[in-house]
Amino acid sequence: MTAATTPLLCQTRSAAGDEPAPDPSRWSVLMALADGRLPTGAYAYSGGMEQFVAWDDVTELGDLDAWVAGRVGTAAPAGVQVAVAASVVARSAPPRRWAPAFDALDRAVDARTATAAGRTVSRQQARRWWRAARRCWPEELAPLAEPIASGRHAWVTLGAAAGMLGIAPAPLGTLVLYELISTPLWAAVRLLGLDPFDVAALVTATLSWAEPPLAVLARRATVDALSLCRGSGSTEWISWSVAPLADLAAEAHLEREERLFAS
Repeated sequence: MTAATTPLLCQTRSAAGDEPAPDPSRWSVLMALADGRLPTGAYAYSGGMEQFVAWDDVTELGDLDAWVAGRVGTAAPAGVQVAVAASVVARSAPPRRWAPAFDALDRAVDARTATAAGRTVSRQQARRWWRAARRCWPEELAPLAEPIASGRHAWVTLGAAAGMLGIAPAPLGTLVLYELISTPLWAAVRLLGLDPFDVAALVTATLSWAEPPLAVLARRATVDALSLCRGSGSTEWISWSVAPLADLAAEAHLEREERLFAS
């Protein structure tokens, strides 16, 4: 974080001039909440994997490398930026600006999600995340109840909760990345009968190459998100990189008569 941005973040719950150091206990619980095997992840959602398997686009472990690379290159940047922006708002903006800022981020997600099915799943998953997080930290997250419980998008909800819990932008970016890849990959284990050790190795390998550039993106998003704290509401800096095929998959999946997953 640069010296120029430090005064604007003086209302954070961190030491002056520093990013908030993540509480190890909170960080580990947040990672658990983002894990693909919980009801907020591949227990209920496949992140589009079920439909791609039905289309025979993913049929074996070897197909997952390209699929994951595409997901990191399209969905991850905007997901990280939105989550970090929501965390900055929760940590730094006065409460009266939370709802307008979250509204702006919700609109940004809507604009970058081409199908109604994709938008619905995002808000549905957000409600599950919020319910799980409130179970863990009822007092800490109580101030967010009204501006979040109205049905935000997933990354807005996760980011706001992380901000209130003192998770810094770079670790939050890792959290977003982990959820984006672990949910569909653990779903693939069930759908294709893959060896879970092979899938775990792929998750680890993806984190190793994708985490560093996304950490840089997360830190930059911290500065960009300050416009929301000041009330300008600008979200044009959020990536417009999208995956149209994933949006089409969401619609096709919704029409399936038999589904193992909600997405």
